[in-house]
Amino acid sequence: MLITEKMVYVLFDGISLAMLLVTALFLYLQNRQLSKQTKNMQEQLNKLREEIRSETYYKMSLLTLEIDKLFINKPDYKPYFYEKKDYTNLSEDDRNCLEACAELKLDIYDAWAYLAKNDRIPEVDKNEWLDSVKNGFRSSKLMRDVYEKRKEWYGHRLKKLIEDV
Repeated sequence: MLITEKMVYVLFDGISLAMLLVTALFLYLQNRQLSKQTKNMQEQLNKLREEIRSETYYKMSLLTLEIDKLFINKPDYKPYFYEKKDYTNLSEDDRNCLEACAELKLDIYDAWAYLAKNDRIPEVDKNEWLDSVKNGFRSSKLMRDVYEKRKEWYGHRLKKLIEDV
């Protein structure tokens, strides 16, 4: 049998078509694999985000408990933080102790403001936490005074949060 030029072209066309189909199949399978990997990575990322938020919430709760412990140990301090009671007529030792407690609360508020701005607090809880910070400033001349005295210690997020208080 004599092989003609036309038969060679048909053969090469067939080989080219087969290679094209094999390449297309390979690309399809690779795309499916990449899609699965992307989906798995997205699921892992979502899980990690949730773990970070849970850990953050837990840490914020621990900080809140520190404030609770403070008022359990010093219940007579509570009105200076929640009832706008004037502290300026107290002894220097009492004022210093109250200011140290205010600094503790400010440190916690600063951490909350940072975490809220960086989406580390679940959205459903974010407004409650931030309202707690704002209320802490509204209800305490002591907190406002200590913040004014030491505002360079705290981040810009806390400053922005309490600007309108």
